[in-house]
Amino acid sequence: MPRIYQDVQITEQRITAIECSRCKKTATPDDFVEWQEFFTWINTGGFGSVWGDGTKVSVDLCQQCTHDIFSGFATIHDA
Repeated sequence: MPRIYQDVQITEQRITAIECSRCKKTATPDDFVEWQEFFTWINTGGFGSVWGDGTKVSVDLCQQCTHDIFSGFATIHDA
């Protein structure tokens, strides 16, 4: 039996920009350095979590905000 094909329309989503949750700076893939240095954290609060049980939490931070927040206690390893 021959194969029968049907054309279908597919919707695809692509990230075109990321906005920093703290300073609201926006980066696009064209700004390669900023784009690759964005910090994204996504979590679901567990039982007894300060965020709330089952609550979904996310944050996107540009490299400057990530540095400002974490540099005081981050462990930095030489390359």
